[in-house]
Amino acid sequence: MLITPEEIDEKRFKTTRLKEGYDQDDVDTFLDRVQVDYAFLRQTVARLEEDNRVLRRGSEAPTSVMNAVKPEAPSAVAEKRLEVATEAAQRIEDDAQGRASKMLADAQAEADDIIREAGAKAAKLIEDAAKAEGEMKSRAQAQASAIVSEARTREGEMRNRVDDLSRQVTSLEGEKAAYKRWLKGLLSKMEDETRE
Repeated sequence: MLITPEEIDEKRFKTTRLKEGYDQDDVDTFLDRVQVDYAFLRQTVARLEEDNRVLRRGSEAPTSVMNAVKPEAPSAVAEKRLEVATEAAQRIEDDAQGRASKMLADAQAEADDIIREAGAKAAKLIEDAAKAEGEMKSRAQAQASAIVSEARTREGEMRNRVDDLSRQVTSLEGEKAAYKRWLKGLLSKMEDETRE
């Protein structure tokens, strides 16, 4: 059974889950069916045209042959039917080609949109990664600066403590020397008292 213009008009393709658009196998199967039907129509039109030529040639045969065998002249109805069938086949073919071209253009536009969208997403990912890298770098630099600043502060505190300890040691050494002198003086005094 030939595909009808209504079937072409009402045909809806299944969408695929992987990406937006028509299921390629569904479209291919439908177009294969359309191709077979139109090939059949073209063959039918060609056969009818050949039959028409044969009938016309038969009507132009010599009179003696025509008198012997009187072929029926091609009827105006048959010619009209052939003409209508040819025009219908041409309209259907043109319509199918127009629809196929539109489907191809739509598919190309959709593919372009997908590529454009993928490019935009990739650019956004790269931008986000660069921004994250910049933020991490800034945080690392801030942490490094804080650590260096804290180390310098501690270094200053340690130097101050060392200076304090040095002063205390100097002071203790002075006190130790004074204590030694005092002890020596005391020992000397005790020795003197013991001698008397």
